[in-house]
Amino acid sequence: VSKVEGQHLAFVANLDYSVTDDVLRETFEDITDIRMGTDKETGDFRGYAHVEFATDEALERALAKNGEELIGGRCMKVTYATARRADKTKVPKGKEKTKRHHAAAKPKKRA
Repeated sequence: VSKVEGQHLAFVANLDYSVTDDVLRETFEDITDIRMGTDKETGDFRGYAHVEFATDEALERALAKNGEELIGGRCMKVTYATARRADKTKVPKGKEKTKRHHAAAKPKKRA
């Protein structure tokens, strides 16, 4: 994965399930935001996080920690995060419904 211009976001994976926000803040420098990956139904941590840094330099220092053991005997994987998804309220290109599609989906009432 290559760096997205203007984005200071890392994807940190292969984390032990006991890792917390505080552990990540102690491990990395100049963090502005952390989004822990959680199960939507249970809320349990899924072993990965998206970590946003204040600068490119802080991001590069974090990438240098790729392969280091954090806790639980697991070597964390640190890579550039992919570009953030567009607003979820927007319909993906090619999936838009036109008036014709809406009309075809509704049966016409006959008088």
